[in-house]
Amino acid sequence: MYRRPQPPSTTTVSRLRRDVVSSPRAIAAGRWVRDRLTDLCAPMPEHREWRRIDGDHTLRLEYELTPDSVVFDVGGFRGQWASDLVAMYGCRIQVFEPVISYAQRIERRFAHNPLVTVHPYGLAGTAGEARIVVAGDASSHVRSGQLPGELQTVALRTPAEVLSELGLEQLDLMKVNIEGAEFDLLTHLIATGTMERIKDLQVQFHPFVPDARRRADDLRDALRRSHEQAWGYDFLWENWSQRNSTSS
Repeated sequence: MYRRPQPPSTTTVSRLRRDVVSSPRAIAAGRWVRDRLTDLCAPMPEHREWRRIDGDHTLRLEYELTPDSVVFDVGGFRGQWASDLVAMYGCRIQVFEPVISYAQRIERRFAHNPLVTVHPYGLAGTAGEARIVVAGDASSHVRSGQLPGELQTVALRTPAEVLSELGLEQLDLMKVNIEGAEFDLLTHLIATGTMERIKDLQVQFHPFVPDARRRADDLRDALRRSHEQAWGYDFLWENWSQRNSTSS
């Protein structure tokens, strides 16, 4: 007697999709496509060179840090950079993440690690509040009217205020990745002399800010008064070290 084949259950289909999408071959293919698209879309050779040297896992982590070092992670997002540094150096890290849900996620990640402290606010040139569009690692209060996503009100504080509160005279390293707000923050750091208390600054400038090229170049000229560029990949990542510091 003929029996019509029964379609697979929804659970079976979902499992098959999951297994196919998560297979090593599919993951490798996805990475290859992503890298090729990056090559095609990136007009600057810096992008290709950065990927060639695996800069996110080399230059961005290579510092002369010790367990006594203090690091500010400004724009924590998921806390991966902080996690890598703690694992490598056992240093103390203060993470600043203004999006509450992201800050809570980082807190859960480091709940049993006393070396990492999470602050649910951002650092800026002016203390107060700002409206931020929540869009993953592109979350930005500079682009709050340009990107799709939920708008939230977040708290901002100045670096000088926080340094005083924490009783810190200097920082060994500050990482800044705050989606366009870095221009105002660095302007404030330099104008107030706070920059002179930071041994190493790792910063990502974002080109979508109006007049970004000129503003970035002006800030680099100002940074050269106290620091020198240890390495730089234009509008990707760059590092500025104190002239009297041996940090790389």
